[in-house]
Formats: sequence, structure tokens, C-alpha cells
Amino acid sequence: MRYAGISANLMSLGGLAIAIGMMVDGGVVMVENIYRHLSEEAAHPTAWSGAGGSEAPQVPPESKGHQILRAAREVGRPVVFAIAIIILVFLPLFTLEGVEGKMFRPMAFSIAFAMLASMLLSLTVIPVLSAFTVDESTLPAQQDAAIGMFGGANWAPNMDNPQNKKFVAAYEA
Repeated sequence: MRYAGISANLMSLGGLAIAIGMMVDGGVVMVENIYRHLSEEAAHPTAWSGAGGSEAPQVPPESKGHQILRAAREVGRPVVFAIAIIILVFLPLFTLEGVEGKMFRPMAFSIAFAMLASMLLSLTVIPVLSAFTVDESTLPAQQDAAIGMFGGANWAPNMDNPQNKKFVAAYEA
């Protein structure tokens, strides 16, 4: 904002406080899709025999990097358009003049700059960090994670956590 000559007044800082929730949306969507792609591949690995023999052509398993790239490309355009729509919402604030312009224009610029930075990070840095942080130990087992979370034959609350003990005791009382 300093390079653009925009002051960091109370309105612009308040706008950034509001924009924090909007800024993480692109990264959350990206990480969730990458996690979904990697967990689906872990749950249902592609059969690869290496030798012919079967009528159906065998495809080699996709590397983790290619899976992440495919997942990032899948949601890249929706993330860009979602952030662009948020920035376009603030377009009328850029045209204000006088006292209103002095009050609201810095807020609109600060939110627009923050959203552009979040778009850049969610399209570039988040997939790279996901390649380093998401591994086989963090992926769910063969069972769907939602089944274990919301009920099923084998579901029981984890009573190792002291907070869970308090919540279960309060619920049962």
C-alpha cells in the first residue's frame, strides 16, 4: 500500500480485518481439493501390472506431484473467478470522490490488494506447500473419513482427550 500511495487508516485496517476470512477461502478450496485427490488415489490405487496380459490397457500410477497439479488445475479457474467477483464488488468504492472517497477508497484498495495476493498465493504457493506437507500418514485409511466422523458401526468418541470426556459427561447428564 505504501508503494501505491495509500494510507493505512482505520477504515483500511478494518477492511483488512473483514477480508481475512475472504482471503483464506482460495487456499482452503485448493488444499481440500488436493487432499481429496490424494486420498481417493490412496483409497483406490490404480492397478499397474507392468506387463500386458489383460485386455484393458494398464496405466501407470500417477505421481504425487501430478496428482497435486491436476487437483490445482481443477479448482484454479473457480478460485480465480471467486476472488475476482469479490474484488469487483468493491469497484463502486473506487469511484467515490470527496470525503467518501477519502474514507472508503483506501479500504477498497487494501482489500483488493489483499485478495490479489491471496489469489496469487493460493494458485502458486499452496500447491507447493501441499506437496511437502500432505503425505500418506495424513491421508485417511480405506474407510471414508466422513463415515467415521458422523457415525457408523465402529464409531465411538475418542475418550483419550480430556476435553472429550467433559463434553460426553455433560451431554449424558
